[in-house]
Amino acid sequence: MIKPGIKVGPQDWLNRFEQTQATYCEVWYNATQPNRYREVFEYLTAKQIHTGIHFWGTIDDIWEPNVAYPGPTLEKTLNMIKATIDVASQHQFHYVNIHCGNTKLIRIDLNKQIFLPDKNSQKLLPTTAEIIQKQSLIELNSYATSKDIMLLVETIPAKTPTTGGKVTSQHSLPVASLIRRAINDHILITNDFCHTFSDEFDKPLNDLWQSLWKKTLALAPYTKLLHINSVIPPYNGADSHHGITDQDLNIPGAFPTREKLTQLLQLFYHRDDVWAIGEPSQHHADNYFALKKLLPPASRQGGPG
Repeated sequence: MIKPGIKVGPQDWLNRFEQTQATYCEVWYNATQPNRYREVFEYLTAKQIHTGIHFWGTIDDIWEPNVAYPGPTLEKTLNMIKATIDVASQHQFHYVNIHCGNTKLIRIDLNKQIFLPDKNSQKLLPTTAEIIQKQSLIELNSYATSKDIMLLVETIPAKTPTTGGKVTSQHSLPVASLIRRAINDHILITNDFCHTFSDEFDKPLNDLWQSLWKKTLALAPYTKLLHINSVIPPYNGADSHHGITDQDLNIPGAFPTREKLTQLLQLFYHRDDVWAIGEPSQHHADNYFALKKLLPPASRQGGPG
């Protein structure tokens, strides 16, 4: 059965565990600030909480890590991810989750959650970027396997919010590239439903739903982690990181609806090797309990398995 868990970071993590008593979690991990995680990692080990790491960081305090773009940032990206895999291995965690790469360099401010494409970097052809992505992921997957850690690669949306309600392209490689990596290179997947939904835009909602369904089916045999949220209109290629509480899903146009989210989750009900983690912008405990209600009774326990 699906294992429900909660997202935590270096702040407010204890309160979330005390509220939920969750036994599975994913840690938002800034690899440039490892000392901030010492206390939470000690807690996770002492409580024997099943843990995965969601890799983040900045390259030279400017760039988003990018496994699909050549140059100095690529080597630094690979080294930073490998160092994170080492951390996961030292603590006997379960996985390290990374993003799938971009065709341009992206400037990043993690404190403000701002991602802006670099105007001066050349945009690669997707076919060129995918060759680099393939090589990077094979190398990282081999390294993770040697450390007894699962490498997971996450679907990401086409666009990212900027300021004033605007969005911009983040030049991400499409979900189709991850389908090829999974099938051809046995790369394991994190399917963020709202990211996969936002892989495309400017289409009728039913077409976007059918595309999400088909991609989820294609990725399902290789999927080990689900990120569960909702997105509200306009469907513009960016993820709004709304939750799945009754209040969230009652927002006009919130997607997926409870019915469609249940349909997606049912594809994984029989799996005991898949985790589900909510990534709402707020009310994490409420969303954890809302997620458990969407799962069969055996999954709701969230216990070891």
